[in-house]
Amino acid sequence: MVLSLTSEQMTLEVVKAAPAAFRSSESPRRLLPFRKVSALAVERVRIARVVIPLSPSIASLSNDLEQACTNLKKVHEPSLKGYELEVHLGLAHTRLGLLLADASLASMGSRALDDFTRAWVQQVWHIDPAGHVVRWQQLGNESRLLVSAVDRQVFASLEAFSHQHGLLFASCKPAVLAVLNEQTSTEKAITVVWTEPGITDRRSSVVQLLRFEGSQLRALWRGWVPHVESTDGADTSLQGAIRRFLAYSRAQPGELVRRQHWPIPLPTVSVP
Repeated sequence: MVLSLTSEQMTLEVVKAAPAAFRSSESPRRLLPFRKVSALAVERVRIARVVIPLSPSIASLSNDLEQACTNLKKVHEPSLKGYELEVHLGLAHTRLGLLLADASLASMGSRALDDFTRAWVQQVWHIDPAGHVVRWQQLGNESRLLVSAVDRQVFASLEAFSHQHGLLFASCKPAVLAVLNEQTSTEKAITVVWTEPGITDRRSSVVQLLRFEGSQLRALWRGWVPHVESTDGADTSLQGAIRRFLAYSRAQPGELVRRQHWPIPLPTVSVP
């Protein structure tokens, strides 16, 4: 099962592996998971899917999860017990940042890096690290850490939901991490514009911009960009944010900018 949470909607899917579609998921750029990571990731197809509006309060997440599960059982009769649950969190439910240290982090032990990262989270993001599940991954450059944080209330609700329905809580991580695994060393500089759907507008106001040089992540920006369209349908607010990010990153004229609107629907299969 795959659970996706954006700022305004919840998607719960039953998926299965497509035949002969295995590919390696191991990558030095992968953020350490909150749960396990399978040795192999597979291309998948959807068997059943439900989408419900998401309540704005974290306190209502448990009720929303139960409603999504009830709706799913109406279109998918087999028991869900024993299924693996893979959770992908949108920008409203997780933060992803790039910690740039002044000196090499290689000499620091894991406990010292934990303390260092939590101090950075509190100072830069202005959130209490004790109230979040904080994870980090050291990137190729020893002075760079990729950092993620998820509200502990969100994580606890997901964990309780898994236990109640006999699911195996396989993983829980930011959905935007998928972008890192798509970059290859042969690619030139590229900026990825990560957006997510909204209920009343075609995108949520929270967006994330990521800049890569080849496979190396060089800059991240997350911000609130109101959805404002011009008369020709262009997303003028987002275009302005992209131009400012490119200028800050000293991008060269004509560099590639790729849009990625998540979640990307999986192909549907009929069940015999």
